[in-house]
Amino acid sequence: MVKNILYFKVLLIFLFSVQVLGATEKVKPLPIIQDIFSTAKSKAFKKDKKLQRKVSFYFNYDKMGTSILAQYATKNNLSDVNWFKKTIKGIITRTVYPEAREFLSKVSISHEIAEKSKSSIQVLTLLKKRGEETEVLSDFIKEQGKWRIINISIDDESWVENIQEQVHKTIKDKGWKELRKSLTERLDELIKEDEG
Repeated sequence: MVKNILYFKVLLIFLFSVQVLGATEKVKPLPIIQDIFSTAKSKAFKKDKKLQRKVSFYFNYDKMGTSILAQYATKNNLSDVNWFKKTIKGIITRTVYPEAREFLSKVSISHEIAEKSKSSIQVLTLLKKRGEETEVLSDFIKEQGKWRIINISIDDESWVENIQEQVHKTIKDKGWKELRKSLTERLDELIKEDEG
């Protein structure tokens, strides 16, 4: 009898632990996505650098930049690769952030886990506006205990793949120097727009 009670307690503890661990593991990226979307919808987001930094923290721009460069990440020196990552982050954030509120206004939003493994999760966000539906797929990876986004796809259009295509074409056709020149010019334009 005592043996059975002990077995039952151990089983309950085990099941409870699995349930809690499973639930925590399953939903961790969902609050992140919910926070990103609710923050980006706020009136202040377009100009508030603190809110923008909060959202940027959820993205792993370092990993994103490496994925965009692919083989060129090892063919160039560390200084050039770091410049690229910083510049591409600046271009993405200064392009996306000013448009975020308008894109997300009067939209119904729902989120769900699309795919899951131990170290990666895809969250599918459905945006419904005036009878149209947009799918946003966020790819998360877990590093050092934190879930961060390494790619976003909007209606199957991947940020990483689209930028990678343009970057690789420029490098092949015109070289790294031209890539550096064109990206620097683009970032400077966006900074001026932001300040204007």
